Amino acid sequence: MDSPKIIRISWEKEYHFEVKSEYGLVEGSGWYKRGDEVTVSLSETLIDYGNSTRRRFVGWYENEKLIEEKLTFSIVVDGPKTITTKWEIEYEVKIISDRGVKKSNWYKKGEKATLTVPTTQIQEGLFTWVFVSWQDESGNIVSTPQYSIVVEKPATIKEVWRKNLNAFVIMMLLLISVAILGAIASRKILHRK
Repeated sequence: MDSPKIIRISWEKEYHFEVKSEYGLVEGSGWYKRGDEVTVSLSETLIDYGNSTRRRFVGWYENEKLIEEKLTFSIVVDGPKTITTKWEIEYEVKIISDRGVKKSNWYKKGEKATLTVPTTQIQEGLFTWVFVSWQDESGNIVSTPQYSIVVEKPATIKEVWRKNLNAFVIMMLLLISVAILGAIASRKILHRK
């Protein structure tokens, strides 16, 4: 040292910014100065368990208050903060049919699912399909074309249909049968003479 010196230590205040999620990978956690802009991101919005159950990203929350619904967003640091994701459970409701038609939709847990048959009779060639009922996995039957359930778990619902010959086809078969029987009867009468 060649002369007296005054050394001052300068401190800068930083705040802990934490980003949490039960699912997926998050970015943005760390120590930041007031006024810094932080980009918060999540790797995915949908977690599928493969058993007709999945989780869907709802949004980013601070103290149970929604602050953003986008997967990635920027926020200015104004103090210590913890931001968490919120997810909702969804279940798949599968509809199978005697007609070979299969459909499925996803519903939030507790949501009301209304299933509708747009028409109760469908013409297919020589046959008419007639709607009979809905049947759930427990065997409960609902015979109205509209059926509502509260979705609390994955479900498979069956559309029960009956396959009938078209009325026109039945009438034509009856007329042909009568004509054939009449022709056979006429031949027998002519053979007797």
